[in-house]
Amino acid sequence: MFAKVSVKGGNQAPLDQFLTDKTANPSTGGAVGWNLTKFLADRNGKVIARFGSNFAPESAELVKAIEAALR
Repeated sequence: MFAKVSVKGGNQAPLDQFLTDKTANPSTGGAVGWNLTKFLADRNGKVIARFGSNFAPESAELVKAIEAALR
């Protein structure tokens, strides 16, 4: 990411539109409550997990999910 983008609202970035789309991503889609929401995609680009802003990037649960996705 090289510039500030909108994660919600009328100017929502295309990537964020896809990530929050409940049709495309029924288990992880939905409105973003804060801009530090993290989405985890598998090797094929399928969104497999979502972590709210209350999860630090180095949190045990997030690290475990990334490691599992890399296996």
